[in-house]
Amino acid sequence: FNEKQVHELQEMVTSLDAQLHSSEERADVAERKVKALQEEKSSQMAQFNARVLALQGKVSTMKRQLDKAKREAARGRFVARNAQKECDGVNERTSESVLGIMKTRKSGKTKSHNHNVTFA
Repeated sequence: FNEKQVHELQEMVTSLDAQLHSSEERADVAERKVKALQEEKSSQMAQFNARVLALQGKVSTMKRQLDKAKREAARGRFVARNAQKECDGVNERTSESVLGIMKTRKSGKTKSHNHNVTFA
């Protein structure tokens, strides 16, 4: 090797070293970008999972509230039916009493000894 060839080889080595350094820098930048994207994706997944859990909690709460409302509605219908039966019974007894009073008035018999009682 003569000096010219050695000098050309040194320039080639320097050029290749610079290219290698540039390639390593680009690889480092690409690696940091990949890591940043992975962290972002991980963060987004964590947020998504948190939202899913929150929504599942809301759904569960709403289901419990719906079940409670259904039970209360059933209880309300039960109470309403019993109240209606009681009203029907009171109406029936009232009708029977009124009929009994009417029959008594028609026959002129009153069970009261108070003669100041007047019927409308």
